[in-house]
Amino acid sequence: MGMENNNSPQPQPRRHNDYGHDDDHLGNHQDDDVASSMTTAAAVAVAAGNRHARKSIQAAKRKSKSIIMNNERQQQQQSKERQHPATGHVKATRINWSKSPHRERLSSILDEWFSKTGRAIDERTNEPIEDYKAYATKVGIPRTTLFKYIHKDVSKRRFVKGE
Repeated sequence: MGMENNNSPQPQPRRHNDYGHDDDHLGNHQDDDVASSMTTAAAVAVAAGNRHARKSIQAAKRKSKSIIMNNERQQQQQSKERQHPATGHVKATRINWSKSPHRERLSSILDEWFSKTGRAIDERTNEPIEDYKAYATKVGIPRTTLFKYIHKDVSKRRFVKGE
């Protein structure tokens, strides 16, 4: 009753190519997107015809599609949140007001504010806008930026460079 010597050939492990597929079953996948997203074990199971593996891969495919849709919705929501309330444009992260073309825009905004003309006039009352916050919203610049340039104390006031 010793050990029996079994000379039958041992099954060789399957070799996988760089894409996670068996070399023996290359080309059996109908959908390259599914095959590229599968793990090696799942690719082997699908190639071998495992029905349960196909179902789990289909479920994973639906889940990844759902994740993609959620990401797109999230990006759209973030884009809406970044929109400027007055203009509806997506706000940039930062504007350098001392560089062109923003310098010219700021100069015209300040000229209108100090001369009480143009957009610094309220359309309903035809009176100059007294609230700098309302004016900043109307012209589409941050109120803190406008305040730095129109400060009542001239020694604390910033000036547009290049003028």
